[in-house]
Amino acid sequence: VSALGDAAAGEGVQEARKLTGTLVVQESTEYFFLLEDAQGRSNKNPARYRIQAIPDRVPTVNIADPGRNIEATVVATIPVILEAQDDYGVSALRLQMEIVRGGGDGQPETRALTVEIQARGDSHLTAQEPHGESPADAGRKVQGQFTLDLSRETFKEGDRIHIWAEGDDASPQTGRSRKYTIELVSADRIRRALDEA
Repeated sequence: VSALGDAAAGEGVQEARKLTGTLVVQESTEYFFLLEDAQGRSNKNPARYRIQAIPDRVPTVNIADPGRNIEATVVATIPVILEAQDDYGVSALRLQMEIVRGGGDGQPETRALTVEIQARGDSHLTAQEPHGESPADAGRKVQGQFTLDLSRETFKEGDRIHIWAEGDDASPQTGRSRKYTIELVSADRIRRALDEA
């Protein structure tokens, strides 16, 4: 704790009128001040103040679109919308992919696609300010949009792509969404499914 006030240089804490300091809160507790003047007199019954510690929760993450298991061709472009919410703010949001080749043999291939906070290429992340919330809440709820272009990869019919989203807060803690599957099928199968819908 440091002393501030109208004391002249060299007079020190005895003439201070304001004290400042920091306190690391790790649990709910009470605090109070015990003061003593130059004559040794102290405040015998200091006022007590309560600090209520609020747990830092793990971010909530969701894939809003497609939001379900889907079928697609190997040249499809799939719009993906990611959503994340955290009590103190989201610092990073990314799309994770696990690729399982058609034969199902061997280890799945896993990769991460990071959705940047600023617009870049075909992906962007924006902070939402829902109606009725203050600007200070911006960043606590974010939405990322990403276009997954399957034609950029050497996929084959029968391959499966498992996707999920991850969001970090400043702690850092990581929240994960539900996992969805994109099954790669022929264009004829897609057309038949549309005709039957």
